[in-house]
Amino acid sequence: MIATVSAPLRIHNAELPPNVYEMWADNPDDLWICRNAWSNMVARVVDVGPFMGPPPYYGNPFVQAEFFYSRGAWASTGTLSCPGTRAYKRIPKPFWA
Repeated sequence: MIATVSAPLRIHNAELPPNVYEMWADNPDDLWICRNAWSNMVARVVDVGPFMGPPPYYGNPFVQAEFFYSRGAWASTGTLSCPGTRAYKRIPKPFWA
């Protein structure tokens, strides 16, 4: 028997906003996010570690992001804190990106 690898399952409660892992699982292309606690920042997710567990947290892999001030100035690159929280939302790619 040959084992096949498929895309990770996403089991999502439609009443809850998705976490960063679920957003990445749905569509990792050009993932821009903001967090409700950020007043003047946005981030572009550039890498997520391998999914090693079931949704919605997929084993809590790391999430690397580039952080920008909302008007386009680069701030830093680093690991996103608490990507499993539902405090993030996907945003359209900023016009300056």
